Amino acid sequence: MEIKFKNKITLTQDLFYEFAKAMLKKYTLLMYGAGVLLLISSMILFLQEHFTGFIVTLIFGIFSLLIYPRVLFRTAKRSYRQQLLCYDGRDIEKTTEFTERIHIVSSNKAETFFDYPQITQICETKNLLILKISHSLSIILDKEGFASGGLASFRTFIQQKCLHSNYVVYKKIGKTRTPVPAAPASVHPDQQAGNHRSPAPIYPGTHDEHSVFSPPFQTHAGEEPHGHTAAVLKNTSPVMRVIMILLFVLSFTSIFIALLLISSHQSFSMSPTENSWMFFLPLPIPLANLILGIFCKHRGMKTTKNIVVGIIFTFFLCVFGSFSFLNLTDTYSHNMSYLDTVASKIHFSLPDKGKIATQNFQPDRQKNSSGTSSLSETDAFDYYSMSNITFTDAKQLTDFEASLHGSSFWATSIATPTAGIVPEFYSLQTTNAQGFDYFMIYNADLGTYNALPDQSGIYRFIYLAYGSKEKKMFIGEYSCKVTLKNSPR
Repeated sequence: MEIKFKNKITLTQDLFYEFAKAMLKKYTLLMYGAGVLLLISSMILFLQEHFTGFIVTLIFGIFSLLIYPRVLFRTAKRSYRQQLLCYDGRDIEKTTEFTERIHIVSSNKAETFFDYPQITQICETKNLLILKISHSLSIILDKEGFASGGLASFRTFIQQKCLHSNYVVYKKIGKTRTPVPAAPASVHPDQQAGNHRSPAPIYPGTHDEHSVFSPPFQTHAGEEPHGHTAAVLKNTSPVMRVIMILLFVLSFTSIFIALLLISSHQSFSMSPTENSWMFFLPLPIPLANLILGIFCKHRGMKTTKNIVVGIIFTFFLCVFGSFSFLNLTDTYSHNMSYLDTVASKIHFSLPDKGKIATQNFQPDRQKNSSGTSSLSETDAFDYYSMSNITFTDAKQLTDFEASLHGSSFWATSIATPTAGIVPEFYSLQTTNAQGFDYFMIYNADLGTYNALPDQSGIYRFIYLAYGSKEKKMFIGEYSCKVTLKNSPR
């Protein structure tokens, strides 16, 4: 049978990885897509205050984007090493002949035959042509290894033979080959006159004219390497390698560092995004990973993974940090002067040193006694604001707690009839079990304390609860629809 095309390939480590990347590309793209969707979901869960779901989806998103592709490529690396063991540590050599059938001979003399209709896909990378037979079986050809016929004519031939096969080109998969020059041959003195050796032939198509030539590392004993080689060796010191590894690992923890910072301040923030600016605090870690990665790569180190991780985590820290800009309204505030306003209303002095987080449920409405309520016929309460305060000044607290004892404005518990005019939303946060031991219900319309009004109607109230053990206070402003039942005759 006439051999129409003949191809020889030595499956080196680079070519093997190129083959593996082409075959695993769909799975990698799938995981990248899943990773992006998971990270978008994590943002949505963060905004909805589902912090457990946020952390879980964030971890799986990072795994899909960074770790899973590395697992696939490590699997390919392990397969290559297993094949080396089968061939006594040598690279695999295969010769493929194209006649009426496809005939493959391996370096261990094993022979395999295939028919052209068995080919389901033709895949082309920078250095390889891959004829895919099934999910786990492919024929690998070297684009520079055609001993009979040429690459251009083979493309036409194989597409005519496999009309029902898809032809896919991955131009970015694979490394551009650089020719390794032969070492200069030593010339015998007798051959110096007239008996010159001809230079090694250069075969067309074996290299790119734009390829950069890198000389081999050759130094004599006692000599220092020089030129580009010296620059590469000088800038790949063990210290720099350790720094890049540490930055690579720390970049993964930068988001969790930000979450810890946010959680430590969450007790004085009622908004899930108010402290999101803290995502900017660990930003120098992935930025350093990115900048140093680019610098070291220029110097010859393999820092592509540092650059990729630096870009990803810099992006996500900036995105999460920008959520703070969503809190541009006066819904949340931390102004301790609010306590002076409350003290003037209830006619009782309050400390004004500490930390406060106030949530205004109706920021557009003026918080004063003349404000009108928007209660409907079915609603019992109309919420205005809610504040959590922790006091810090010892002198003020001593004076304040002394004024509580024996004061008719404060009660150590709320009687059952009066408890009905306190919203459950407030009372559940100020139970005795949570450390609150002094309470006040001030009717801003009638100027009364801890008592039901004499007539039914809508009244404005200020509810205060103080915990003497933890030096904390709760203040809630609201309107309440009071309905008094007639006494039985």
